[in-house]
Amino acid sequence: MTESPGELYGTGARAMQDHFDARRLADRLNEVTVSTSIDDQTAAYLERASYFFLATVDGEGFPDVSYKGGRPGFVKVLDHRTLRFPSYDGNGMYRSLGSIQETSNVALLFIRQNAKANRIRIHGTASILLDEAALAAARMASPTDPGGVKLPRIPVALATTSRSRSAMLGRAIAARSRSAMSFLSVAAICC
Repeated sequence: MTESPGELYGTGARAMQDHFDARRLADRLNEVTVSTSIDDQTAAYLERASYFFLATVDGEGFPDVSYKGGRPGFVKVLDHRTLRFPSYDGNGMYRSLGSIQETSNVALLFIRQNAKANRIRIHGTASILLDEAALAAARMASPTDPGGVKLPRIPVALATTSRSRSAMLGRAIAARSRSAMSFLSVAAICC
């Protein structure tokens, strides 16, 4: 774990970086890929996504990860620090929402697999909108979205963007912003 929510590397990662003489590379990647807000380019990327992976941890420290998908646009960037997405009642287990209810700690991984493959990681805390009035106010405008969704809100702590290693080593990468989510709303650090 990191020492504080605003740090990308914890003591374990730092120990491994030192063991493999990778601390300078890790520090450089931190400089060029970590941001505290979501810029317009990153927001457009997130809102075009048709899926992402959501990692959570429950009150006993047990981790979980789940696939979250929908039509492009199901993830909404509310502002430079907040994201929102619907959580559909798929299999009725509520593992992600249950863990968010217990600890609020989340990490999101957005992946694009094409000629310009890259990844965006967002770390932060999430809250869930369950109140019917809040749900009605926050519900997506698309008539194709089913009703009854629970809305997680995620404020962003850290966000990182990763591109191919050759692109990273060949030139500096534009800094990406931290973001947050709602439906789940996430306050997170974006990388």
